[in-house]
Amino acid sequence: MVLKTTPEYDEIGPMKVKACFVLLLTLLSFGCGRRTIGYGVVLWSPEEQAVSTGAMVPVYEESRIKKTYIIGVPTQKAPYEIPASRVQVFRSRKEAEAFASQFESVRYLFAISERRALPIREKPDRLSKQVYRLRQDELIKILQLGTEPSDENGLKGHWHKVLAEDGTVGYCFDYYLTLYDGKSNTKVASTRDPSEERIALLLSTTWRPAYFQTMVSSRRIDLDRFKPEYGLFITLDPPLIRLQTPEVQKEFSFTTLSATSGNRFLIEGANISLAMDSSAKNLTITFQDRNEQKTLQFIAFSGDVEDIIQKEKERREKLLTSFLEKGQILRSSGFGEITLRSDGTFQWTDFDRLIPNVLGSGVRGTGRIEFSTFQDRSIQGEYDGSLTFLFDGGTTGKNRATFLYKFTDGGVRFLHIPQANIRENTIQRLSTTPLILFFTFQ
Repeated sequence: MVLKTTPEYDEIGPMKVKACFVLLLTLLSFGCGRRTIGYGVVLWSPEEQAVSTGAMVPVYEESRIKKTYIIGVPTQKAPYEIPASRVQVFRSRKEAEAFASQFESVRYLFAISERRALPIREKPDRLSKQVYRLRQDELIKILQLGTEPSDENGLKGHWHKVLAEDGTVGYCFDYYLTLYDGKSNTKVASTRDPSEERIALLLSTTWRPAYFQTMVSSRRIDLDRFKPEYGLFITLDPPLIRLQTPEVQKEFSFTTLSATSGNRFLIEGANISLAMDSSAKNLTITFQDRNEQKTLQFIAFSGDVEDIIQKEKERREKLLTSFLEKGQILRSSGFGEITLRSDGTFQWTDFDRLIPNVLGSGVRGTGRIEFSTFQDRSIQGEYDGSLTFLFDGGTTGKNRATFLYKFTDGGVRFLHIPQANIRENTIQRLSTTPLILFFTFQ
């Protein structure tokens, strides 16, 4: 078949034909619409005016680098970018519609943490891995309400599936959550008894010796006194109060625990008393120990003890490395020779002049080095640091020698600090008649 042209077609010209072709492709593109990779339900909208929580939307693109989705919004012509954690994506519209229907019951339900460091866990179990810790008054989105009641060490409540602002998804026990309706901006009524709340607060708080916070605030961690096993621990099954500090290790069995007036607690079956201040940050325990009444103070501590210990160990290792970079063999005409090793041990020969004023008899010339002391502000800046030689053998208290040190040209100057001048791992003052040792690096 032969196609014939008409005069009218001949007059259009090749440029006009090309323009018509481009226009046709554009119209076809708009007619077909943008290709979707799935459908999503908005779990928590970053901007309610742009797209509402609970809305079902088409999903066009995913950016794994930015961790976002490009979605379609009916009220906007341009696509909308949303964090991937804020939208639940499905392959089909039908799946998304089914999820949106289930999600409707919690669509406007949010919660606020009533406590600092309230954990979100990987599974609905208090022994499950902790994936996030909430700040006090931090907002989270309820994704699914727990239906099975749970008793967590005397606390009764439910585990809800939640979404944190940073995108973390997990389970949070609702005893210290305040639920509210985001649509009406009203608080969901609570049926908890005030006395039960005080008991729950007592049981769920991590109580540590008051000096823990002092050490953390001053950045002066004494690893001998800062340990995970130190604290006040209360359980209802079995009913037991365990008290452990460097000076005291006690256990008290009891029969019942109840809250009384004035933030005090009645412990029946044990000769102890507990009182918590109005801020719920301080706890006082009074008990009998060998016919003597003792009172100890504890604080609500939210820090990660293991992590703090590890960081302090790393700090000390850096100081050792820095010292060893100056040299590992030190010689003195009057105080022998010291060999320092990278594992923190040492060997010291001809140290007899340190006995008996610094060291006791029976100590051997080996041991380990500790960078465990700190300097009081009154002497900071005069010395490069402080270290302790802990000798093998000898008697406790007379087997250690602590020095302030100052690096010199080719050597180091040690100034001995008597143990009486050290309090809570801090060198408080210098000796009036200090013993000074000069060493050169070999």
